[in-house]
Amino acid sequence: MADRTPGERLADAQLLALQAIYHELRHGHDQAAAQTVALADHSTALNEHASALDSASHTGWRATPTRSTASANAARRGADLRAAAHANPRRTRKPL
Repeated sequence: MADRTPGERLADAQLLALQAIYHELRHGHDQAAAQTVALADHSTALNEHASALDSASHTGWRATPTRSTASANAARRGADLRAAAHANPRRTRKPL
């Protein structure tokens, strides 16, 4: 095999670089297409789940947990105390 000229070696290097770019872009397009399909599948699953929750909520089942009576009473007492403190200036804290 004869020695190759610098121009031939440069052309080979450029060809290899273009082939690498082509394969990277092709792989990127494949990945984007796969991601689009996965996103569509996920959206479908979320819609089905939301529909199931919506139909379950119409049957009396609650999707959101309710607060316990003790925590609801504590929240009410806190709100009452805050309202009383704002209504009576003597019960509020004095600046330091």
